[in-house]
Amino acid sequence: ITSSIADALCIKDGNIFLVMEADGSIPLEDSHGCGLYYHDCRYLNAYQLQIADSAPIVLAGVTGTLGCATLELTNPHLEFGEGKQLTSGEVGISWDRQLNPDGLRLVDHISIKNYSLNRLRFPITLSFGAEFDDIFTVRGLFTERPGKLHPPKWEAGELVFSYDGADGYARRTSIAFSPKPNVRRTKAVGYDIGLDRLETCDLQVTLTITEQRTSKPAHTQAPGLSEESAADPKQVIAPLTTDWFKDWPAIQSDSPLLNRVIERANRDLQ
Repeated sequence: ITSSIADALCIKDGNIFLVMEADGSIPLEDSHGCGLYYHDCRYLNAYQLQIADSAPIVLAGVTGTLGCATLELTNPHLEFGEGKQLTSGEVGISWDRQLNPDGLRLVDHISIKNYSLNRLRFPITLSFGAEFDDIFTVRGLFTERPGKLHPPKWEAGELVFSYDGADGYARRTSIAFSPKPNVRRTKAVGYDIGLDRLETCDLQVTLTITEQRTSKPAHTQAPGLSEESAADPKQVIAPLTTDWFKDWPAIQSDSPLLNRVIERANRDLQ
């Protein structure tokens, strides 16, 4: 069951929108509605920033102009490594987020500042996930995945998630980093941050969505339906009924499953 997003922060510009927790994260675990969405598809279902493997503390979070948000975070008390520690509030993180509907991008500027009296060194980890769920799957209505999800991979310094949908579209989420991370993993990157007193380090993360038609939509059976009930209604309804239906206005969406539901509902009206 998908958990509530009543307390989430949301930004939208054009057909792309981002739903996130109060700290800016998209949880790594399942059963939540947060993510980066485009054309009824969730192109990113996990995005988490951690300081020494711990979530930051939220100080403030606001959505400003169209498609923008700013989050102010700090560190909890942390003990890590070989006797290292960070006192709560020594590190400040300003996280600016901007959607670009023309380039289908989410651009994150992450500014990290040392507010302590001493030099600090600590790790920052950014973790990601993308399963390209249909909006109906996110809402918990269906669980089947008719397309093919590819393993994440690194291409030209970018972390790439990809999916070939049964609707004939190839979808990708590409994540670029500046500067280059110190550590690259399958679904995460790591930075070794060292800052003098009042020194600032800036990171930029750019997430780019790609949606490209590659073939005609495949015929897929809706979950929970038999082969007979999933058959094309035009092939099982009498010709007289077909003539009656042809003058109705056509309704189309980006979801092949929703298109079949709409068509079946219209034909049930006869």
